[in-house]
Amino acid sequence: MLHFLYTPYTFTKGSYGRYEDANAEIVKHGARVLGGLGPVHVSSFHAGRITDRPDDALLGHPTWGPPDLAADWMRDNALEEDAAGHPNAYVIMPWVPRFPPEWHMPFIERQLRAARRIFGLCGAHWAEETRVLDDGSLQAEVSDKLVAVNMGCTAALLPFREGRCVSARPTLLHVSHLGSYKRFDRLLASIHGLDVRLCIATRSLPRGLLNLDAQGVGRVQIHCLGVIDNGDPGFNRFVLDEVDFYIHTSDLDAQATAVLEAAARGVVPMVTPESGFRSPFAIHLCEDPARNREIIARALAMPEAEYRERARGLRRQILEEHGWEHVFGTIWRTIAADLASVRAAA
Repeated sequence: MLHFLYTPYTFTKGSYGRYEDANAEIVKHGARVLGGLGPVHVSSFHAGRITDRPDDALLGHPTWGPPDLAADWMRDNALEEDAAGHPNAYVIMPWVPRFPPEWHMPFIERQLRAARRIFGLCGAHWAEETRVLDDGSLQAEVSDKLVAVNMGCTAALLPFREGRCVSARPTLLHVSHLGSYKRFDRLLASIHGLDVRLCIATRSLPRGLLNLDAQGVGRVQIHCLGVIDNGDPGFNRFVLDEVDFYIHTSDLDAQATAVLEAAARGVVPMVTPESGFRSPFAIHLCEDPARNREIIARALAMPEAEYRERARGLRRQILEEHGWEHVFGTIWRTIAADLASVRAAA
């Protein structure tokens, strides 16, 4: 039995036909794909003792939340009193070589140390950065356990637009909670002075037109959409009819799901390497806002034929590399091979 522990989620009729937030999508499709490969029990990372069987395996996200309200599923499922965790415990989580302050995982050090392997939902950039760490950090200590796996995206539920919008003033979209590592300050500075409309979907700002300071270079007007729902036909129509490019200037995103969703729709993303998405069809930004303004200006003048080629390539890449069967199939095969090697060595 494989016990899959992630964020709490309640399955209902039609769950798989709805596109939901990233954590819900992980739980749903983890249950679906893993359950099609073998017996799976789905619970949350707040679970305590769920098994005492040595042949079982556990695949879970590190416990999230305040320590006084959270259980340590890793330690609670140890088979011996002095053990750090179940011998067949695996971690699955977004992965970056340093954890942002917004991440609240009270038992992260002992859970990562006790895990047999760590399935990092991240782009190749962060896997490469982790493998060369030599700084005495926790991430460096456990780097040999890391198995990098792409974040998934249910592209089939997102409408695809092959061509670019035709409008006098291009529209750029950004979707996030605007946490520190999203580098919203860099985003604003990177478009300052360009004739674009920036739409932000976030719960962190009031809805409507806002004028914000752009890293000391001036002010930028944005249109805040508030909280959006990827399953909302109105939002999907807005993206298809009005959005020319998606923009993401993070310096510490494992693999931003919003970038994958834009790519699945055929909206060409402008991204920093630290946004976690690498593609020959994306526009690649950097940490220098002045340089980004030059890159963005050239992208805005992109011929229609080039845009269409990028859009088709992006949709294909998401379908081939970010399908949940690929993501969780890789995890299942890795765990199966790992446990087989343990049994052979016993």
